[in-house]
Amino acid sequence: MELSKEQNRRYILFITEAGEDVELFVNGASQGIQILPPFLYDITEAVQDGENDIRIEVATTLERERGANKGKQAPIGIYSTVKVYKVNIDDNPLHSDTA
Repeated sequence: MELSKEQNRRYILFITEAGEDVELFVNGASQGIQILPPFLYDITEAVQDGENDIRIEVATTLERERGANKGKQAPIGIYSTVKVYKVNIDDNPLHSDTA
């Protein structure tokens, strides 16, 4: 994925729905494992200017593989949109109006 790294911006990767566990890798570095949607990853530190390698791994549980849930199975894999958002960050600290 081609990204232009900009100052005062955070890069957030957003996956609405996936089943079951999600691990995200950016340029070979794991960004963590999440088990519940929505899946939000701040990938700012891993992003480089130019081409970036994004890999999303979705794992199922052993319980599913053994057929423990005899009823209707929830979907597995990514079954929603995956987006990267550039979020503006203001370096000005917040101040309380009360004194």
